[in-house]
Amino acid sequence: MSGSFREGLAPGIAGALQDQALFAKPWDLPLDQITAPTKIWQGDADVNVPVAAVHHLAEQIPNCTFEELPGQGHLWISINYPVVLQWLCEVVSAPARASGTPGHNRL
Repeated sequence: MSGSFREGLAPGIAGALQDQALFAKPWDLPLDQITAPTKIWQGDADVNVPVAAVHHLAEQIPNCTFEELPGQGHLWISINYPVVLQWLCEVVSAPARASGTPGHNRL
């Protein structure tokens, strides 16, 4: 991870500063209009993103599922990505199973 951070910051800190500026202001996105299946995972040991902020985000998205991950930190997905990929596969294939239509479905 430290190698990734070093490489990412090698050109300078402008990108990191922009990330912080974007994070700190309202997103102005119509979250209440999201119709795609949505799930948010967050580790309860995440020290980068406040749990209350993530709960608030999940509450703004209709039919959003929130899953708090005990003992997991901010980068839990780096070793647990199969969990997310499995969920995506289930969501994408659910309409085809329901309709009996073969092929790919888009969210």
